[in-house]
Amino acid sequence: MTEQKQSKLLDKVSQTGGKGSSQYETTQAVFKTERAVQLHKKTQTSLQTLSAAGVYRETHANAIFHGTNVGTALKFEGEKTRIALCEMVQSVVDFHEMKKTLNVEQVLFTVETLIEDFPAMTLEQWRLACDGMKQGKFGKYFERLKTQEFRDAFLAMEERAAELRERRHEYESKQVTRGADDISKVTYQPTTIEDLRRKKNAPIFALAKHIAELNKNGDTSSNSET
Repeated sequence: MTEQKQSKLLDKVSQTGGKGSSQYETTQAVFKTERAVQLHKKTQTSLQTLSAAGVYRETHANAIFHGTNVGTALKFEGEKTRIALCEMVQSVVDFHEMKKTLNVEQVLFTVETLIEDFPAMTLEQWRLACDGMKQGKFGKYFERLKTQEFRDAFLAMEERAAELRERRHEYESKQVTRGADDISKVTYQPTTIEDLRRKKNAPIFALAKHIAELNKNGDTSSNSET
């Protein structure tokens, strides 16, 4: 992106800073909590990583499950986040050099549209989507690159994310079911004195212990008979 375009984008983002900068101001009190501090640091790390040139080599799974949500980033780094998103979209526009494409005002409009339509997406998914558009992963663009083309690419990313979330849910469900099939495999790690007391008297663990002892005695009886 040229310095002139970057300057124009910065001016436009500053003019619409009501959503970003004001949210940032109102979240200052939230920083007192450890969770908020962690999210703020995570946002800063994501923004720094995404600004690197070249192909972004993050996996879709990591981007979805470990990335920084756009809404979270806007709360803690509103102006920087909007600038980063605008630069991603502008980089796709500059890369393709279409006749019918976005000007500075339309880039900002496209970013706001994508934020509103895809609130669950992470900053990392945005970068993957924009890189994918440069690589032709979402189809060819015939002398036209407008807001609709970006929405189509983001819809494809959202479908991919839905598939990965479903796979993860199925895997986690199988793990829970498999552990519940055999009550003797239930384990419990106490962390306090009260937990230790509860463990002694908890019916589920008493039953699990009883079953384990029966199995052990059964094995002993079988060996003695032979």
